[in-house]
Amino acid sequence: MEDFKEVAFFAVSLFVAAFVITLVAVLGNTTGQMASVRNGELLTAEILRQSRYNTAYDNQLIMGSDVIALMRENAVRGGTLEIYLERDSYGVPMTMNAANSANASWRLSYLTQRIRADTVYRAILVFDGENPATAVYTINPGGEVTGVKITVS
Repeated sequence: MEDFKEVAFFAVSLFVAAFVITLVAVLGNTTGQMASVRNGELLTAEILRQSRYNTAYDNQLIMGSDVIALMRENAVRGGTLEIYLERDSYGVPMTMNAANSANASWRLSYLTQRIRADTVYRAILVFDGENPATAVYTINPGGEVTGVKITVS
């Protein structure tokens, strides 16, 4: 009778252990599926953000205040885009890139002196590392946006 109790206890222990292991495996799988769904949501949000960004600057007329906002945002991001302004209100070209994005010349007070908020500009997206100073308008939906060329309209 004592052997039967030990065997029954062992069987119940194995059953409980199998249940716990199965539960852990199911929870791990569910967690992985939830992470995949969340990553998909984040990727979709990033694609939509990039699409809105591209639409706003893809061969569009923009105001000087938008140019200032674009340059400030790019300076905060460390100059991830190369931005070329054909000429500011003094007729001088400006180029912002990763190498000079930390300069004091990209502060709001300095930009508002050089770029009039009521001036109308045309923004052209630059793809795949092309030089913004020499870029012409191209449609490249599969390419990576690496810069913006801004001309006085």
